Amino acid sequence: MENKKEVVTLSAIKKYLMKLNFSSMIFIIIATTFVCLFFSAANLLFKTLILKIITVVALLIGLVFIADDIISMVKIRKNTYFQIRTDTLIDKKDHIWSGLRYSHAVNRLFFKYNTYDISPAYKYQWCDLYNMDKNAVFQTSFIGDSFTLVEHKKEIILLFNNRLFDVKIDS
Repeated sequence: MENKKEVVTLSAIKKYLMKLNFSSMIFIIIATTFVCLFFSAANLLFKTLILKIITVVALLIGLVFIADDIISMVKIRKNTYFQIRTDTLIDKKDHIWSGLRYSHAVNRLFFKYNTYDISPAYKYQWCDLYNMDKNAVFQTSFIGDSFTLVEHKKEIILLFNNRLFDVKIDS
C-alpha cells in the first residue's frame, strides 16, 4: 500500500514564495521605521549632522531592500525568480559544520547534479500532510530518492521528496 502523497502545484509554490517575500518586506518596513525613528529622536536631542546622515542612509537601505522584495514578487509571478528541476539523492551527511568559522550545523544532501546544505530548521511546515520537526526532511530522505528542487541563485528555497509529494508544475 502506497502512502498518500501531498499534491504540490506551481501555484502553491508561487503562493508560498510570495508569502515569504511579503513577510520579509513587512519586517524590513518595520525595522527601517524603528531605526529611522530612533536616529530622528537622537537627532532632536543631539542635533548632529552624523545622526541626520545615518537616518537618511538607513532609510535608503530599507528602500533598496523593499524594492528588491517587490522585484522578487514580480519575478515569482512571471516564473523567472526560481527554477524547478528533478534530481536524485546520492548521499547525505548530518550535522556538517558550515558557515563563517563553522557557525552552525547543517545537513548536507548530495544530489547527482549538485550538493546543498539544508538547515536542520527546514521543514514542510506549510503543507497539510507533513508538518515535520526540524530534522525530518533529512531523516525521511533515503539514498536514491527522487526530489523536486526549487532553486534561486543556486540555493535551495524549497525541496520536495517525490516519495511524499506529487509535484505538478504544468499550470
